[in-house]
Amino acid sequence: MGCDEFNRSTLPELADQPHTILGSTQKEWMLNHLVTATTRYKVLGNQTLMSRLGLEFRDLDIPLNLDAWDGYRHERDELMAELTIAKVDNFIVLTGDMHSHIAANVKLDYSDGNGSNTDNFVGVEFMTPAISSATLNEILAAQANKDADITINVSSMAAAAVRSTNAHIRYANLTTQGYSTVLFNPEYALWESFVVDKNVPNANTKLQVARYKKRVDRPWLTSQQFTF
Repeated sequence: MGCDEFNRSTLPELADQPHTILGSTQKEWMLNHLVTATTRYKVLGNQTLMSRLGLEFRDLDIPLNLDAWDGYRHERDELMAELTIAKVDNFIVLTGDMHSHIAANVKLDYSDGNGSNTDNFVGVEFMTPAISSATLNEILAAQANKDADITINVSSMAAAAVRSTNAHIRYANLTTQGYSTVLFNPEYALWESFVVDKNVPNANTKLQVARYKKRVDRPWLTSQQFTF
């Protein structure tokens, strides 16, 4: 699909049409529980990436995965607006699906690059990788080799694209298997992500690659130092 065709059809449809990933009944139920919850953390178990993951090209915002929440932007915008109006704090999304290590800020408006605009931060998202399934990088590489008889470094291209056009994504590792944990305590939620080699039959063989905190008194993620 060329850029002009994409601009004329797909993007306006995504932005303006009320596609739904939840359905009205489930959306109302979810919002009611999040808005009325009295717990310190409001945690949503989520099936696919909620925060934005796209490329910017010639003033176009091109989503990379229309099966994720980027393909349901109208509904996502509604949800984020409702949570913002209700002043829901410490909203944490736990996600799988993409087989990647990702820590991201969930925002109301991803085009707003003002990092000090606290009203634009709705919550945070932690994605866990897969232990043995193909990584996103492997999936992209297989697709690239299938579609074109060329050799490209998909890993570096994908990582560079994520970093340059998705500033709200604080950490992204699309290339390695592993797992992640989330520890909740009264002061913060701590996400730790680990790499494992599925070809090594030793469960103790692991390498920590990232640590991020969501403090209860701050609306965004903070990186935590660690030693290997």
